[in-house]
Amino acid sequence: MELEFALAKKPTTRRRDAVKRFLDVMPVLPLPEDIATQYRALRADLEHRGKPIGPST
Repeated sequence: MELEFALAKKPTTRRRDAVKRFLDVMPVLPLPEDIATQYRALRADLEHRGKPIGPST
């Protein structure tokens, strides 16, 4: 989810290729939908208030 967020903010070909190479070798664990929904709402709210979280912002 974090990588997709970073790509959405700066969707360069180089960045997209790097993420694809990383995901080709790194297993991705499933995230329950209710947790993803809460995370999206929290992250959007904090960013809207000028208090973003995480290094990809």
